[in-house]
Amino acid sequence: MKNLSIFVLLPLFVACASSTNFGDDTTDSGTPGDDGGTPGDDGTAPDPDAGNPPPSNAPLATGITVSGVTLNQGVEVNVVKNGAPATKNAPLIAGRPGLLRVFVTPSSAFSHALTGELTLTTGGTPKTFTSSLTPTTTSSDASMGSTFNFNVDAASLATDTTFLVKIKDPQGSGSGSNTAQYPTSGTATSLGVKNAGSVKINVYPIKFSSGGGTPATGAIDIGAYQKIVMGLYPAANVTLSVQSTLTYTGSIPDAYDQSGAWEYLLSYLQKKRAADPSPDVYYYGAFAPSSSFASFCGSGCIAGLSGIPSGPTNYSQKASIGLAYGGNSFDQQSTAQTMAHEVGHGHGREHSPTTQSVQYCSTPSGTDPSYPYAHGGIGVWGWDIINQKAKDPSQFFDIMGYCESDWISDYTYGKLYSWIAADNGFDMVTGDAVTYRQIFVKADGTLEVGDAFPVYGPMSGEQHTVTFDDGHSATGFYFPYDHVGGGYVLVPEPAHFTSLQVKDFSKLSAIPH
Repeated sequence: MKNLSIFVLLPLFVACASSTNFGDDTTDSGTPGDDGGTPGDDGTAPDPDAGNPPPSNAPLATGITVSGVTLNQGVEVNVVKNGAPATKNAPLIAGRPGLLRVFVTPSSAFSHALTGELTLTTGGTPKTFTSSLTPTTTSSDASMGSTFNFNVDAASLATDTTFLVKIKDPQGSGSGSNTAQYPTSGTATSLGVKNAGSVKINVYPIKFSSGGGTPATGAIDIGAYQKIVMGLYPAANVTLSVQSTLTYTGSIPDAYDQSGAWEYLLSYLQKKRAADPSPDVYYYGAFAPSSSFASFCGSGCIAGLSGIPSGPTNYSQKASIGLAYGGNSFDQQSTAQTMAHEVGHGHGREHSPTTQSVQYCSTPSGTDPSYPYAHGGIGVWGWDIINQKAKDPSQFFDIMGYCESDWISDYTYGKLYSWIAADNGFDMVTGDAVTYRQIFVKADGTLEVGDAFPVYGPMSGEQHTVTFDDGHSATGFYFPYDHVGGGYVLVPEPAHFTSLQVKDFSKLSAIPH
């Protein structure tokens, strides 16, 4: 779940990881003085074509070594480190643009510009990119101006892509040094790109039969949301397809879920998703509980809710809900970051362990015990492929945590990739739907019997024994909510029952049906 709260010094603080500065890059690593880079670095890649390319017969440079290569399509991935092939910390995605950086170690400072040549060969067709730089010191991550930088288009990155880097000296003579190229043999090597495919999100505008506002799901707002989610997710594309508006007759969710209406609205959408046999589509219920963001969230609020499926084959549980306000960059950013966070839960991601000990962060429940970075940090440099901005790992926190300045870590990026690739590897579900009964498990452990509805696809999750009053039992599958506490159990519908019990929860007396 995403929570929002108001602070004096900031117009809005997103406590559930979806802000990225709300559309203003004021804390991007590109701000002079806060990126740890050299004076004049602004967090954007210098023009890779600055300066004139060398003549075709210009030699390799001497007195310089190619020490590293990274490709950043959202998170920085090591391709070459210390002059040798690196173990990749995250996948490289086919059909997704990125920033390729070449790190060099000069034996002494150069007084004139060298030209880097990057040759990518895809489908047997080579394409050469150039970048100009006057190397004066060893390249570093924090200084964009210390590396040769190449903006690589999506079409140049495929699973068969090979790469070759050469650093040439227009003023040089002879053949130069093979340390100024990678591989040093001069023969291209595989970049190691993987297929992910697309993330498909069906956006369902939800209106209430009595009260509430109109969710912002017009073309301009949807386009803004798509760009933000695309910037974060390891996919070749993210599609947001607006569906027919749903009319909900239940209660309008309140800011802090005092009535439990958030869970019931999510259940309403989950039933619709469960009846859809498509394995790779995520449902997102977009709604506006009041006329404006400020009127609903003036003193802080819940902004989204999702269950957490146990695996990509849990097709029926790929559903989330969230606030949808637009019309300006502030509301668009908040809405899109909520969507990215909640759909992240729909991809099985737990919360990242941000902490309230860090300014403008708070501590979520249900955190991932395997998360590798302290305070939910992103761990490595990020790169916004949409706005062409770097994201400093000392200033940004993972989107699945609760902080104002959100990006995505290489850890979360890799985990999302596994689900996205699995989604795109599935065929359509075959076979008939199975009817399951939903049992709500409240935060205090009490139970409430919900509706029965058809579910396509295999079922998995935390298993609990459900015992019915006629003496027979069945295996139920428990799905926790992302933050409000509690969750729900899905159990195959029996022919008849008047009460039931679920083993292992704290307050489980028999419940009449």
